[in-house]
Amino acid sequence: MTDLVTGEDGKARCRWGRPTSCFRDYHDGEWGWPVTDERRLYEKLCLECLQSGLSWALILRKRDGIRDAFADFSPDAVAAFGRKELEGLLKRPASDPQPAQARSDHPKRQGNRRDA
Repeated sequence: MTDLVTGEDGKARCRWGRPTSCFRDYHDGEWGWPVTDERRLYEKLCLECLQSGLSWALILRKRDGIRDAFADFSPDAVAAFGRKELEGLLKRPASDPQPAQARSDHPKRQGNRRDA
């Protein structure tokens, strides 16, 4: 058995990149490609941190909301978040596309930017 499958579009993909459009788009356009831009690297770092304990599919589906919550993944903007912005992240309603995280996680991501 091979780990490559051919999609309806004729493209060969890893088996995991086939089930949904969000996986296909991620597989075809991002996975395995180097990232050198600071903002994109910070985005990957934030998404990987948020993914801990959650499915990657969930993170990909909620990515736009996460991007909004983290100032379009601008490291400088997130580093400048004050108490009000951090509390706003923690008080987002359950219907919000941002996944819930432990109270201590958001300041860590902010600190990651300050330490960079």
